[in-house]
Amino acid sequence: MDVPFVYLDNGEHRPTWFMSVLHGFANLVTLADNWDGEGASKIDKTTINRALAAIDRLLASDAPAPSIVPLSDSGLQIEWHRKQRDLEIEFTPNGRVEFYYFDEVTEEEHEGPVGPNFVNVEGYLERIR
Repeated sequence: MDVPFVYLDNGEHRPTWFMSVLHGFANLVTLADNWDGEGASKIDKTTINRALAAIDRLLASDAPAPSIVPLSDSGLQIEWHRKQRDLEIEFTPNGRVEFYYFDEVTEEEHEGPVGPNFVNVEGYLERIR
């Protein structure tokens, strides 16, 4: 499966998360149908591209790298589990993008659509930094 990826180097240092994220997405691209042994579909390349674009838009250069997790419906999730907080952003093949946030200390919990330009998750991203 070809997934075009372009990184424009403007003479700046690569983000700290760059290689980890690139490795995570490279692993997704190699998954074939039935990658989980239970009939899961290979990860949709359009979904991969949407998630890559979101990461580039959302993450500051020094942000912690998310884990990249395949989903059995051919979607994917980017997630952070830091500072006793969890933030998960799910990208589905039908274009839906939703989030889940949980703080283990305060038991604060939120979920829903990410909103235009990911406005509903920006504050939670700051909390996990």
